[in-house]
Amino acid sequence: MPELLLLIGDTAKARNDNHHRFQKAFERAGWRVIVANHEHLEIHHNRLSVGGCDPLSFDLIWPLGFGRQATFFDRMQLLKTLPAERFITT
Repeated sequence: MPELLLLIGDTAKARNDNHHRFQKAFERAGWRVIVANHEHLEIHHNRLSVGGCDPLSFDLIWPLGFGRQATFFDRMQLLKTLPAERFITT
């Protein structure tokens, strides 16, 4: 079963429900979807991790929104270490 990592921001401030729509659409298509907050990106034991998961274990990664402005560039630098073909949007 293919797996999607859906990175989202603070859903309380979301202007739409795209994170729910995309998750449900992928699940209906037979994907396993893991939803994590942008803020859960971190370096753990010298490896990039998101919510305790290895981002390279996912078939696709889809960052929705930009997350907190204060940490945007840090997160983009972390994500840039991953192969571009893993992202729905580069």
